[in-house]
Amino acid sequence: MSRFAAVNTIFASLLLPTILSILVLLPLPLLGRGAWNRKPDGYYIKLGPTFLTAYQEHDLQGELRDIFNDPINFRNPSFGITNIGFYAELGLTDWLTGTLSTQYSVAVRQATLPNGVDTSQSASGLGDIWLGGRMRLLPDGGAIVGAITLGVKLPTGSPNQEIPLGTGVVDYEGAVAFGGPLALAGMQGYWQSSGGYRFRSRGADELTYQAEVGVSIAETLTLQGVVDGVRSFADFDGASGVGGAMVSTVSSDQSFARWNASFIYALAPDTDLNVGYGHTFAGRNALSAGAFGVGVAWKQ
Repeated sequence: MSRFAAVNTIFASLLLPTILSILVLLPLPLLGRGAWNRKPDGYYIKLGPTFLTAYQEHDLQGELRDIFNDPINFRNPSFGITNIGFYAELGLTDWLTGTLSTQYSVAVRQATLPNGVDTSQSASGLGDIWLGGRMRLLPDGGAIVGAITLGVKLPTGSPNQEIPLGTGVVDYEGAVAFGGPLALAGMQGYWQSSGGYRFRSRGADELTYQAEVGVSIAETLTLQGVVDGVRSFADFDGASGVGGAMVSTVSSDQSFARWNASFIYALAPDTDLNVGYGHTFAGRNALSAGAFGVGVAWKQ
């Protein structure tokens, strides 16, 4: 094997956990954790691209560093993903709403070798599919709404490409959410928050959380802010003590927190345009990634 091929192979194997991390961090709701249920036969469908770029990562201790921190063998490493996300809700009854989310991803990993030659790997295809059922917890007409959502992840994303698009196993999640109206500086809006637990078939289980606020700043324009994240039960401290290798390269154990701000413009009573930007600002064994997204949503 040539030195070029050997270095490239090492690069690919050592970057595998980071590759998996970026796929987990795609800014797409893996499970619809909303507090509101759709009316029977009502729906919400959102489709659009998200462009994600990362040059740094949070290591096992949560410290920020360059991706693949080895400036001798690899220079200027980066990840880029174009993700076409699809999310849908369908009102099945007055107390039950079905949810579905997935994405089609084009991912590219790049770096420069010591001899100045650029090396890259890429993958494209359908990611995992999350199916959920959201059940109303509180009676209609109250100031506060609540729901519990149970979901399952179908392993439709291939784990065998140069850049894996999934972990290849089924996962499960349950989440509880509450929400209600909000008045802020004379503007009307809403709030909702949720917490959940993810049972993972390969890797450590996770706690999930999300807080969301939206305010109408004009008749047809809403400003939305979201903070969400994952708290993994993986033993990051133990892994740090044995050399600092990434935890569970197949399962991509990680903790992270991120924010996202979006403008929602009502093109029509039943159609919205969404434009937003988000960033992962903290984590362990996770990328520090920025993401710009555009989407169109249809609702009834």
